[in-house]
Amino acid sequence: MSYKWDRGGTLLVVRTDRVRFSAARAEFAKVNVSGARGGYLAWGSRSTVTVVALALLGGCATSSGLDPTGGQPGPTATTFITTTTTIRSIPSSTSTTVVGSDAVRVAALGEFPEAPEDALPEAVANSLQSVLDEAVSNRTIGGGVAAGVILAGSGSWAGASGVDVDGERLTPGSQVIIASIGKTVTAAQVMRLVDEGILDLLDPITDHLPPDAVTAFDANGATIQDLLGMRSGLLDPPGYVGLVDSGLTPIELLERLPAPSHTPGSTISYVNMNYILLGMIIEHETGEPLWNALESDVLNAPGLAGITYPVTDALAADGWMIASDALTLARWGYELYGGFVVSEDSLRAMTDFGDGWYGLGTIDFQADTPAFGVVYDMPAIGHGGLEPPSGTALVVFPELGLVVGVQAPNASLDQVYTIVGALRDMVDT
Repeated sequence: MSYKWDRGGTLLVVRTDRVRFSAARAEFAKVNVSGARGGYLAWGSRSTVTVVALALLGGCATSSGLDPTGGQPGPTATTFITTTTTIRSIPSSTSTTVVGSDAVRVAALGEFPEAPEDALPEAVANSLQSVLDEAVSNRTIGGGVAAGVILAGSGSWAGASGVDVDGERLTPGSQVIIASIGKTVTAAQVMRLVDEGILDLLDPITDHLPPDAVTAFDANGATIQDLLGMRSGLLDPPGYVGLVDSGLTPIELLERLPAPSHTPGSTISYVNMNYILLGMIIEHETGEPLWNALESDVLNAPGLAGITYPVTDALAADGWMIASDALTLARWGYELYGGFVVSEDSLRAMTDFGDGWYGLGTIDFQADTPAFGVVYDMPAIGHGGLEPPSGTALVVFPELGLVVGVQAPNASLDQVYTIVGALRDMVDT
């Protein structure tokens, strides 16, 4: 067992409870040993599992568009690192003061403990609810807002305030469109297939598409990694959202793609068709509609039943029509970035931002992005979703073991991200 330490010599976390069984099939299990105290490490095949009880080191404290860039153009010269040998994950800024740097760290990227079952203390819950109430009463946000918060080793909370666009009162259980946050689910499923050896990040996409798709467009020599990282050089067809709403099939969308704009692997350009193509790859390799593949694999985990896909084919791979309640949204972020969904190597690849702001289905909220006016002063990762007039955010603060999901049926992304920061500050005090 190897422990993870930060540069200051502080133990970040000891991984407990659920662990990865096999790279051949990304499965996890909660291992319990009667009478043992602490965490457990398990490995082996699906039929044979070796379990070793681990004593925890004492005293660890706990305490649409579907474009989240708002349609703005991306940076024009972003270099993409094509290997995972030198990964720069969840980078920390040297020019800002890190909020919460004096707090005891109980988690790190990919090393969260099992999701807490308890609610956050009443005083914390009241403070979090006050953030939502004030945002609505002060008209910081239009109409209403719902939020979910999970703090590793402590508890969870969900709340809501105000009304939706139809004037119906929002509740913590309200289903709200999450739009492009669905790209994190698609990316995770692709990385699962990488973990299983079915895909390789450097494979040309034409190796894993059905024949009628391969002949429908110019793939520009793009790889799976290029699609995941928004660096394929492909473009959305003009009027993309309207075309999707009109009922065109994925193949018909491919037939309308303009010529590629640049060499793949070089420049971040946020294009939804990248993820439609990934959805088609998932369907082709699994032999199942997208929703069936997701439901039986990356979304087959505790606490995720609240994520719904009204559209079940590859058209949903970019986030179209996907909805969730706020706490389920936060739970998905906890599972994915806490290390329970894909392998450690895959998670590190997803959060390798190179010199840019977009990894593999993940946004670096410390970096400058084309549309976000809110940048956090500590490591923060996740994704946003914008399907006007709805704005949604999923932000994970790995050093705090904190996941925040915010959904607003009538708000800009900047407004939503501001509320994420206010909720974080209520927990990190």
